[in-house]
Amino acid sequence: MMRFQALASLRDLDSGEFDCLDSSCGPVGCHSRLVQLERDRRWSTEYLCAYEGSTLLAAVPLYRPKQKAWPDPNYDPAAWGLDQPPPPADSTVVGGRSGLLSTLHIASGIIGSRWHIRLVEELLAREPRRSLLLPFLTDRQLRPWQEVLGSRLERQALGADARFDRPLAGAALPRKVRQTLTRDERMAQRYGVESAVTTWSEVRSFAAALIAQNNQAYGLPDAEQLVDFRVRQWEACDGVSVVVLTAKAHGEHGLMVCVIWRNWIDLQEMGLTGTPGDLRRTLYAQLLFHLPIRFARGCGDVMHIRAGLKAEQPKAIRGAYFVPLTGGTFSFPGDKIRGET
Repeated sequence: MMRFQALASLRDLDSGEFDCLDSSCGPVGCHSRLVQLERDRRWSTEYLCAYEGSTLLAAVPLYRPKQKAWPDPNYDPAAWGLDQPPPPADSTVVGGRSGLLSTLHIASGIIGSRWHIRLVEELLAREPRRSLLLPFLTDRQLRPWQEVLGSRLERQALGADARFDRPLAGAALPRKVRQTLTRDERMAQRYGVESAVTTWSEVRSFAAALIAQNNQAYGLPDAEQLVDFRVRQWEACDGVSVVVLTAKAHGEHGLMVCVIWRNWIDLQEMGLTGTPGDLRRTLYAQLLFHLPIRFARGCGDVMHIRAGLKAEQPKAIRGAYFVPLTGGTFSFPGDKIRGET
């Protein structure tokens, strides 16, 4: 029989037990990262845990904004294109609120089962706020919610998450992809690209400003201090390591900040000098694909490289496959009464 318990912190759960539930988000969903996010005073955090006997079956993160504005605009349902998005004070974010990738931390053995449905029903019955947001989830993760809520669950495509897993698994890449990768390497030899693996402390004096400038050029609000804070937060995560891959040639240079957890590498932050042209494209290709693949192979046990959303074309021509992500929203009808769905 399934029993439920609400927890205020993941510190009350063994990290190994929690991480064994579901590692499909890599470092952005690991125990130490979520414990770290609990310190953000802009949110209140709760976890709905499900057990069979003493066995943990699920630990669903529930985040409730405390402010009038959404702390991260990527999680604002208005940015998803909804006509009447719920305000933060009325909303609970289910699954994840950082990293543009979420999971509900449900054991793979019960995904899609009657126990999964029962978990959804329990969560709906307990929810004190009027609206639920389920951001950046796969269709498989949203399907039980669709079964319970039907057309009341509004869905919105939020993009596709790129992965460079196949070369690490020894899978043969399509001929056109191999041609692109060969051309990349020839250009790197032509320009005499030099690369290195280093630490954030070695490059932060110029790297934070470069990353912030690149993000601002793409219309993303950012600042040097914020970049440094984000990377240092990752460095402070237990069980997570950070490396910086660098590439330079003819006075231009770039870098990629990589977050490593277990057999995952998450490509987190990129900075690149120069104006558009062959040299910049060459450095970009090295930082996006070739250097992370080379580093992963040197690690030996890395099987997943996550390259994130956007810039799909340069990722696709280098062999990335894409995981479609969806945002789900649901509002309780009328005045929400705790314990009723």
